[in-house]
Amino acid sequence: MANGLMSNGSSNSTTTSPWTAQRVALVLGLIVGAIVLRVMPHPWNLAPMGAIALFAGSVLPSRRLAYSVPLIAMILSDLIIGLHQMLPVVYLCFLFYVWLGESFLQKRKPLRIAGSAVTGSLVFFVVTNFACWLAFYSHTWTEFVACYASAIPFYHMTLASDLFYSAVLFGGLAIVEQVYAAARPADNAI
Repeated sequence: MANGLMSNGSSNSTTTSPWTAQRVALVLGLIVGAIVLRVMPHPWNLAPMGAIALFAGSVLPSRRLAYSVPLIAMILSDLIIGLHQMLPVVYLCFLFYVWLGESFLQKRKPLRIAGSAVTGSLVFFVVTNFACWLAFYSHTWTEFVACYASAIPFYHMTLASDLFYSAVLFGGLAIVEQVYAAARPADNAI
């Protein structure tokens, strides 16, 4: 650490990142809090993982960390909740959320956050239900429609949780950045 700032991870680098130890602790604390909500009893698909992945992609200082956080959170919580054969597809969808966060949320504006949450939940719905159709249904048009029709009642919960938890995570960070100077990036970009 140099002057209270974290280095960018390169052993030969003398540049510093705007990420203070307090900011990293804050971000990871928000993520851990949301993970706890996943393992607590909740309605189907009303979980914070999509928002956590968006948040990680948007605010964590390295790509490796951003992509690792939701995967580690999913693996650890799935060991508690239970494993199933669709996990690889689900995990890939959450990596897509991280990509959305890093690609579209460097400027964290409410409309961009909401648009990314909606996009993530739609992709999650389409991809996971397509995989479900391939794995569990006959490969006919009727069964394809039946698969997606049976999933519709669960989509509104995914969308609601992505929007709600994104508002909590991004809004919480924005509030804390406004109140506590140590939580702000050094370049004052929110």
